[in-house]
Amino acid sequence: MGLKSAVDLREVAGPGDSDRRRLTSWGFHAGPLFGFTKANELFVGRLAQLGIAFSIIGEIITGKEALAQLNIETGVPISDIEPLVLFNVAFFFIAALNPGTRKFVTDV
Repeated sequence: MGLKSAVDLREVAGPGDSDRRRLTSWGFHAGPLFGFTKANELFVGRLAQLGIAFSIIGEIITGKEALAQLNIETGVPISDIEPLVLFNVAFFFIAALNPGTRKFVTDV
């Protein structure tokens, strides 16, 4: 079962369902912008926790830090990976400081 586009979501929802009740094929709630609902944020937060845990486990197993593990997997030198990581950190730091609407879409 693949991801459905926003147009296909109309087919998933019944005639009486509101936009907030519709679910995509992966279980995310269809919100107005990027789907920032409490359920989605909880799911993404749990995935982030798993990512950190597996990164620490990888460090213990290989004896190398996360960027060095990327070098092992991809063969790309660490000096090429570092600017991308720094850009990623800066982007998400600025995004975290942006207050946005300060509201979640109400989960129904």
